[in-house]
Amino acid sequence: MNLTEKMENVQSSIFDYEIKDLSNNIVNIFTEVIESKLISSSDVEKLNYLNALMNHCLNSMQNADYLRLADLLEYELKPLVGGNNK
Repeated sequence: MNLTEKMENVQSSIFDYEIKDLSNNIVNIFTEVIESKLISSSDVEKLNYLNALMNHCLNSMQNADYLRLADLLEYELKPLVGGNNK
């Protein structure tokens, strides 16, 4: 399953209010983004953006604002990593 599919699965789970494994799935997605080097370590601007995005996702989960989290995945993370990653 590629990264985009993983994000879409998380979004579907959110829409179905199946949030039991949400935290682990989000951590796994961001871990894969970092480990796969989809963002160059020399691209400080994108790394700062990714860091801010991770904070926004964390805040969304802490506030149980799962629709915001789904939007962050769709409209912020997918475009940042290219949308069709394997």
